[in-house]
Amino acid sequence: MKFIKTILLLITILLVTQVSMAVDGDPILEPNAGDVVGPASSTDNVVARFDGITGKLLQNSANGPVVLDTGFTGLGGITTPEALLDVSAIPALVNQSGGIRLGNTTGTMDWNLFVKTDADGVDRFSIGSGATEVMTFDSVTKRVGINVSIDPVSLLEVRGTTGGIATLSTSDTTVVATDTVGTLNFQAPLEASGVYGIVPIASISAVAEETFDDNDNQSALVFKIANDAATPTERMRVSSAGNVGIGTMSPSSPLHVVGNAYFSANVSALTFTDRTPFYEGDALSEIALIKGKDGEIDHDTLPAFSHVINRRTDKTVSYGPKIKVDKKDAFEEIEVIEQEASPESTKFELVGDEVVEKITLAKEEKKKLKKQLKPGVKFDESTGEFYTQDETVTEEIIETPGRNIGASVSMNVVAIQQLNELVKSQQEQINTLTATVSALDARLKKLEPKTLIE
Repeated sequence: MKFIKTILLLITILLVTQVSMAVDGDPILEPNAGDVVGPASSTDNVVARFDGITGKLLQNSANGPVVLDTGFTGLGGITTPEALLDVSAIPALVNQSGGIRLGNTTGTMDWNLFVKTDADGVDRFSIGSGATEVMTFDSVTKRVGINVSIDPVSLLEVRGTTGGIATLSTSDTTVVATDTVGTLNFQAPLEASGVYGIVPIASISAVAEETFDDNDNQSALVFKIANDAATPTERMRVSSAGNVGIGTMSPSSPLHVVGNAYFSANVSALTFTDRTPFYEGDALSEIALIKGKDGEIDHDTLPAFSHVINRRTDKTVSYGPKIKVDKKDAFEEIEVIEQEASPESTKFELVGDEVVEKITLAKEEKKKLKKQLKPGVKFDESTGEFYTQDETVTEEIIETPGRNIGASVSMNVVAIQQLNELVKSQQEQINTLTATVSALDARLKKLEPKTLIE
């Protein structure tokens, strides 16, 4: 038995070392050579395929792969690939200039990643479903279009059949009052990579006004803007009732302003609620002192009761020399608290004739360290350096004369009352004089002329 096994082993070794395979007339496995070679070709790095009988070059199809010693592979006529996979023109793929097709096993759905050159010579990378482009990336303008096949008009353009739609949503199934449902942030990086030192500029958020359920989802739109602070502050809010609040988080009127308001044009209203003070004094004498200047009221001649000084502050910032800061000294770590949600419980509810699964999430606060630029440290994008720079802020208070409209109205009301009193007094005097004249006239009529007798 051992002898037979030895004979079989020798035969196997003999076959391996002596047998050669011919493909298109060229050996595939040379005896004792140890190298696998393909069909004869004048092109380096081409790849061969075998059908069990002969060998053929994929390069012959003009789309076949080329593999370099580095492992870089070229498809679609690429002879010197510059990446692990370098794909060029594949006209058979949705009639574009090159791409990759991803399909399912049934062939009912396929997605394509391809590059096309438009008539204007611009290269665009696109993602498509079949022959339909779903997302386009413009290589020149660096713009992205969703459902836009050419020339997005902005950095991000979303186009729909009835208008573009973008949705911000939350995965939290237990939304309660003051929870943020979605936020659009505006922020600027202070250093080149955009990883550290992110400064929030402004935000627009949808905030719940109550606990959400199947029937209630009242929410407000909140506008926040930063003003020399690390965190933007709420400046305006539109409530679920449609009330707009400026300077208040609970607007009770269609327009609710807490603070001063300035209008450079006319303001019209059907009624005004008068909250102005009442003037006590000789309004006519005060008003008589008001003069005109350049076709307008000379505010300096207004009565003290209605005269006001409008003040505004103009700021001028001057900068000192830049002092370079090493990168290792430019950042600091701060502790931030982030909320993470995890499933806590699951229950099923019957909604109509459907069973709906509702998951309650447990919110957990976790502390994390975040790097940001130290206060006062800035980044120069033109030099790539960090620096500090003294800033001197000079404030100048500008004063301009004006008038208190409410006080002016109050003075005018008193002046009209004074005029009424004067008119009334003068009318009484006229009435008295008229009565006196009438009495004299009656007495004159009673006097009889004397007859002279010679």
